[in-house]
Amino acid sequence: MFNIMLQDTLIFSPSEGINWDFLVPGPGGIPIPTYGEYGGPGYTGGERYLPAGSPSPVEAYEVRPIDPLDALFRLHDIAYDPVLTPDPNGRVAGDLALIEGIAAIPDNQLDADASLYGGLATIFAIEQIATQDHSQLPSNTFDYILGAMSDIQNGLQNLHLPGADLL
Repeated sequence: MFNIMLQDTLIFSPSEGINWDFLVPGPGGIPIPTYGEYGGPGYTGGERYLPAGSPSPVEAYEVRPIDPLDALFRLHDIAYDPVLTPDPNGRVAGDLALIEGIAAIPDNQLDADASLYGGLATIFAIEQIATQDHSQLPSNTFDYILGAMSDIQNGLQNLHLPGADLL
């Protein structure tokens, strides 16, 4: 019998899209990877600020987003920051803006990481609106879900994990 211990030696930096090595607690405490500098619950400016929805230092928002998707996550973080957006309806507005913004990014501006993470973020934002105030769901929610599923499929088909060719 062999006793083989594999160690993850892959290190990702926030400027690489999905940060597989920087996990944050997601819904139900499930660890999820972050994206760029702003994608992920409680993740702003490349740093973790937990619990999600807690205030982040103003300078955290000065970090440059890595791409158009990350820029949308930055705006979403501002909508969820209770100091910068004290109105509780700001969260729903931030979720709506994120959904609409992701759908508006042309496919040729989304690499595999952005497609996958953006599709999943769309589903998450729809779920957030549905649980906070379902009356605010857009009338074309189903179209957003179909677009998200297409983005997820495209991302998975084209995703290349560094080191995967070693397996």
